[in-house]
Amino acid sequence: MIQSTTCFAGYVVTDGIITKVANSEANNDRFVVSVSGGSGPCANQNISFPKGKAGSPEIFTRAFSMALTGLSTGMKVRIHNYESDDCFNAAWIELSK
Repeated sequence: MIQSTTCFAGYVVTDGIITKVANSEANNDRFVVSVSGGSGPCANQNISFPKGKAGSPEIFTRAFSMALTGLSTGMKVRIHNYESDDCFNAAWIELSK
């Protein structure tokens, strides 16, 4: 018998606002954003972006740059985790007005 498991992978926050950005978490190769408001399992929480979860070093660098842009502009943010609904393995970020 074959068993299948379904794992959530999707947006961990939508329509949140970034209120803080840190270049590392516990001296690990990741950056962290604090999000206020929005919806999703990581709304009003810290969200970590590990370098190893990005498709390439360039994608990781762009995500950090976009997080800084979101912080400085107050634009709404949508953040995605490709593996689960936890707040520790985000890899994708989108900004919108």
